[in-house]
Amino acid sequence: MSRYHPKGDRSSVFEAAEAWKRSALIQDGSVFSDQELWSVENLAALDEFFVQSLDWGSGGYIEKLERQLERAPASARMLAAEMHWVMLLCPSNVGPRNKRETFQQIWEWSGSPAPMDSPYLAESVLPGFGSAGPAFNTLRWREFRYFIWVLQAFKALSIEARGGLLEDGLRFAEWLEGVEESGKRQLRHMLVYLLFPDQFERIFGGMDRKFIACAFTGLSESEFQELSAAEVDSKLHDIRKKEEAEAATTEIDFYISPMKERWTRTDLATQTKDLTVEHVLTALREIDDHGIPNNAVSSTYDLVYGKRRYPPKYVLSLAVGVATGDELDRATFKGGEESKCFRILRDLGFQIERKDFLASLIGRFLLQADERKTQAVAEYPRKYRELDVRVSFGKGDFAHVPWITFTGYGQTTADGIYPCLLYYREHGILIVAYGISETNAPKHEWSIATDAQTIKTYLEGEVQKTPPRYGGSYVFQAFDVADELDLSSIVLAIDDVIGQYKRQMQGHAVEQEQTESILELFTIEDAMDGLFLNQKDFEELLHVLELKKNIIVQGPPGVGKTFLCKRLAFTLMGEKDDS
Repeated sequence: MSRYHPKGDRSSVFEAAEAWKRSALIQDGSVFSDQELWSVENLAALDEFFVQSLDWGSGGYIEKLERQLERAPASARMLAAEMHWVMLLCPSNVGPRNKRETFQQIWEWSGSPAPMDSPYLAESVLPGFGSAGPAFNTLRWREFRYFIWVLQAFKALSIEARGGLLEDGLRFAEWLEGVEESGKRQLRHMLVYLLFPDQFERIFGGMDRKFIACAFTGLSESEFQELSAAEVDSKLHDIRKKEEAEAATTEIDFYISPMKERWTRTDLATQTKDLTVEHVLTALREIDDHGIPNNAVSSTYDLVYGKRRYPPKYVLSLAVGVATGDELDRATFKGGEESKCFRILRDLGFQIERKDFLASLIGRFLLQADERKTQAVAEYPRKYRELDVRVSFGKGDFAHVPWITFTGYGQTTADGIYPCLLYYREHGILIVAYGISETNAPKHEWSIATDAQTIKTYLEGEVQKTPPRYGGSYVFQAFDVADELDLSSIVLAIDDVIGQYKRQMQGHAVEQEQTESILELFTIEDAMDGLFLNQKDFEELLHVLELKKNIIVQGPPGVGKTFLCKRLAFTLMGEKDDS
């Protein structure tokens, strides 16, 4: 039977789900209080303040949810807490402590203490059934929105009709087909399993459902795509009954041997075939918001984007979760210079570099500059983040100011602008700078703060000396070599200036193959600048586009149709990219 779990008894979770069904679904009550929380009125409030007022600004999911619900009634906030409790009953990749903290945090927005002594918050209720994949957490707002839609449709029924649906799993699954996004949301599969654990499987990811159904029935992937979610459920139920009969036991599970080996696919190309730049960018934003788990930190390589560094395997895993809703287990694929993982990310335009590349380069450069024994530079690396790396200690006489430059986009040290590292050895000062050529006046100017200091101004203030060279370049950050140098801070500074350089020069690239996929973030606030619509109407158009995938913009020439469409597109993408 599908209640069987290889890691132990889960009866407490099913009992909690049954209590939720009785008190909150059939009735309008509450799991954690004696109030009527699961009501049409409270759902209408969540629809108004969350669904109709999506927050496209900065911050993590919980932070934005709090902002959205700050004007909602206290009872609606309590309902949001109970809904999140339900949403987190199935995932096993969120721990019980995290689940309790999420529930408590949302409940206490109501101004009332959370009922943390409830038996429905016990360890035995919160272990979860299986991984929901990273996308369930990173795109939780979509799952919550879907949950609101399901409940609004369900609560529109009479109590008798609700009870009838909850007596028949197949009818309930078919009824869900009429709710927007039922074919896409992992929560849909969790709900049917919680409510009907004898009829449905604890398989929450769409890719897993497809792989299992195809492997055990012989369906092609194109044939699978024609099935509704309810039809897939029936296929999975039939597979279980057949396998139980052949094995003469009900204690089988698709995620353990011998079942697992019959459907698991480890072909990385197959799992990432639909991956796009936007999926990776979304993954990077989620890492910015939530950080990197300890077990996901990379040991040798980083994906470098702007001034930030990310573990490549974790990025790919998260990006696939964003694209498909399924977790890509990092244990099933390798990283490394010749790996498929790195090739996939690089083919999408992202740069992956050794963690020690810049630190090693800087350390070697400073040692050679201080020893002054040789000016040889042939053994230095030639590329970093698709920019040309040049190192100089002078020609003939040792240079007063040895340097490292990073050039691209048709710019050179003799004619252009570029990030650079300048070592004023006499003064023991190392400067990460916005470099400007001295041989020829550059055709471009740095887009930096107007009060940025030139190196000449900086050194005259610090050491009362005029620099022998490069005084017209601008200081980003200076380091005292007499102190114990923090190479990681220098690396961060260089990556920061390179990130700025790439963003600025992308529009001026001469060699297009050098253009890194770094795009300008774009929010609703950016979209509203100079737009002829008010923000509420604009957000409604975004909502329609997300649901219906198209709108028709009508009007005579010159009224701003294209202008509006670009703003809609940039906002949906989350970045400004004319291509």
